[in-house]
Amino acid sequence: MKKVLLIFAFILSVGMSYAQNVTGNWQGILTHPNDTIGFTDNYAFWLNIEQEGDSIYGQSRIELANSKNFSVMHFKGTFKNKHLDIVETAWEESHMGEGIFINWCLKRMSFIYHWEDSTETMRGIWSSNKECGPGEVFLHRSAVEFSNRTSQSHEYLSFKDLKQRLRQEESVVNTKVVLSKVTFEADQYKLLPESRPILKELKDIMVAHPTLKINILGHTGNIGHDQYNLTLSLERARIVKDYLEKLGIQESRIHYHGFGESRPIATNSTEEGRKKNRRIEFEVIAQ
Repeated sequence: MKKVLLIFAFILSVGMSYAQNVTGNWQGILTHPNDTIGFTDNYAFWLNIEQEGDSIYGQSRIELANSKNFSVMHFKGTFKNKHLDIVETAWEESHMGEGIFINWCLKRMSFIYHWEDSTETMRGIWSSNKECGPGEVFLHRSAVEFSNRTSQSHEYLSFKDLKQRLRQEESVVNTKVVLSKVTFEADQYKLLPESRPILKELKDIMVAHPTLKINILGHTGNIGHDQYNLTLSLERARIVKDYLEKLGIQESRIHYHGFGESRPIATNSTEEGRKKNRRIEFEVIAQ
């Protein structure tokens, strides 16, 4: 009987491994090494996936760093044995401004799904029939709602200005604050002691405003491999989230994401610019 139960458990575990469902939102970066706009060759990228058996469909979103330039497309594909194949079929929404031309092309993408230490990732490559690409895509499963209409641009505030607006009962939703005093060792994601006072101050704000919800965002410069930078930024954002939870903030009030090098706020051609890009920031998503 014991042997039968062990065999059944093994069959069940194998079946579960092949029955993985990828429905939901995925977030990360898409590399575009042949792009010519000069500012960055990495873009923020999202997939909103629905799965029915082996078939998948949904929407993808690509966005130029901290701007109003983005495109949303429909896709369809398959997911079998941890391999996911996608073909973008049509545009739904797109916007280009600021005098920038970007060749938003319909893409073919092929991913391998991976699960490790409670983290789900997909790594893949993309190509297009047009003169753009090829490149790579690195994604993590995300809890943030997929946006198919509005730009991801946000107003940046200083920490002082944020507190002043809250005291005056003004809206701070869709604003961002760079936590410049939150620092880490090079290539590490352990918080340094000098980071703690500003995070305790953030905790006090969230205690004083119990309906406030935030999204912790990790960013890096462009030194190192794209996937490494994405993972590093994600882990740094997670560490900040965990620290706030240890200070007593409910888990439901804090999301976290890593964007690697895909959202620079300065040039990556100088050390000063790369230092500005290596940052932790938060955006207010509810008030």
